[in-house]
Amino acid sequence: MFGIKKKREIAILVNPLAAENRENPGLAARRLENALRKLHPAIYIVSALDEIYSIAEEFIVTQFKYLLLSGGNGTFHHVISRFKTIYRDQPLPQILLLKAGHINTIAESINLRGNGIEIATRFATIIKSGKSPIALRKNLIKIEDRYCAIFGCGIITTFMDLYYQMGEYTPYKAFEVLTKMVASLKNPSSPETKRYFTPFDAKIFIDGIQWKRRNILGCLALTIPSVGLGFKPGSRTNEAVNRFQLIVSALKPVELLTQIFRLYSGSRIDDINHFDDLVRELCIESRSPFRYTMDGEMYTALYRLRVESSNSPVQLIFV
Repeated sequence: MFGIKKKREIAILVNPLAAENRENPGLAARRLENALRKLHPAIYIVSALDEIYSIAEEFIVTQFKYLLLSGGNGTFHHVISRFKTIYRDQPLPQILLLKAGHINTIAESINLRGNGIEIATRFATIIKSGKSPIALRKNLIKIEDRYCAIFGCGIITTFMDLYYQMGEYTPYKAFEVLTKMVASLKNPSSPETKRYFTPFDAKIFIDGIQWKRRNILGCLALTIPSVGLGFKPGSRTNEAVNRFQLIVSALKPVELLTQIFRLYSGSRIDDINHFDDLVRELCIESRSPFRYTMDGEMYTALYRLRVESSNSPVQLIFV
């Protein structure tokens, strides 16, 4: 009817530091806006993390239905963590990932094809046709007030630190880091091997029960199957309801190497020094501070860390 303005349903958050946006964030935003021009999306170019809280408040007031994220795994982690703080128990808008980051494993885990413009164009076609896009429910991992799809510590953070030191964030460079770590095992007593694979002494509690091993090579928690480079250790994540797949290894580095193809394919490793199952909670108690990662973002834990399943999943759009 004349004089009635249709309510906006779509908003795009652009991370200006994401790989595809860094050169010209304004241009990246305009291209996305053009791909969705008939839907009149709201555009936010986020210049500081704390801005996300006020944006989330605007989302609640405006009642946006769709949240489009122009960034990668790290953008997802920071935005969802802050939106959940503001939304509390309310469901978040459906989320479309536009694959603009250095690492886009979460988007790739639901087989989103193409670049951000192509994804946005397919989404616009569906909405303009009057249909609703497919939305996939995905559980999350929670640490304090932060949320993620991939958590890791031990050799996982060692790998991430080496990868970030490369200065160029590509699958080729990630494979180069993996090859470097594996090659060091030719000499188990070398400084490189000790640097990459020295276990950390920690008590591991899985759903409240202490695991009998202490010299931990690494921990990996997942709510999506893939971690990149074709590795799909989270083969059981789609079976989980309010749980995540947890892999904790106290294997010796060479022993783990002999099982690398099982990790690659998501096959279970049957060994008393290796844990792999669906759980609700992981607690790590260490005598020393240790580093951990959430969706590629790095943090430091002071002696004790609780990793738990979130009770409220998000809805990721597939187009």
